[in-house]
Amino acid sequence: MGEIFAPAMGLERLDRARSLSNLRVALRDIVHEYNVEHAGYWGVPPLAEGDTQAWVPVSTLPEAWLRHYAAADYVRIDPVVRAARQAIGPVDWRDLPPADAAGRRIAAEAREFGIPRQGLSFPIRGSGGDFGVFSVMADVADAAWDALKQGRLLDWLTLAQAIHRRVLDIGAAQMRGGLGKLSPRERDILQLIAHGLTSDEVSAELGISERVVRGYLQGCRNKLNARNSTHAVARAVKLGLVSAN
Repeated sequence: MGEIFAPAMGLERLDRARSLSNLRVALRDIVHEYNVEHAGYWGVPPLAEGDTQAWVPVSTLPEAWLRHYAAADYVRIDPVVRAARQAIGPVDWRDLPPADAAGRRIAAEAREFGIPRQGLSFPIRGSGGDFGVFSVMADVADAAWDALKQGRLLDWLTLAQAIHRRVLDIGAAQMRGGLGKLSPRERDILQLIAHGLTSDEVSAELGISERVVRGYLQGCRNKLNARNSTHAVARAVKLGLVSAN
């Protein structure tokens, strides 16, 4: 007799994931136990709200569709994401407002890639500015979809929250690993930038060339996975590496 699945077992598999790739595998392994064909999470970590390049995907959808979606920057115009940003509770795709031309194009292309037509998306908001959208999908008739929603809504919501927390935990662990590798000089430079000094002023303060300062800042950006020096400082401040004052 096969193993009987309970939602808690799925959550335990997610908790064991130590990287985003592990998390994707775990989600793929358990998604059918939640009576859906696909599930997908797209989240914005803290300090990156509104930056589409910072969206983190954890999904069972075809890789070809995920690459196409990212290349076209569809997260910026996706009607599902837009609706979830404004919603408090779950968003049934059938209840979305009439799509504009861009929304119709996304829907048509999604069907070409075999994306199920039924979907329910959960908006997730955290106190640190983090935001996520978790969607479950299935290709079933309306009546069957309504029955699924009625029976599994709480389980889906719990799964959505668990994925979001795990993504944040993995991201925080990766960032802490990067912080531990910052040299004392990199920390000094970040602190001076946090105090409002320019690269030229940091150069004069530390007695090194501006070119060297820029090199150190590039290293900080790489280690903190930051878009620019301002973003690197913001992450360092949030994690207690440097003072904002």
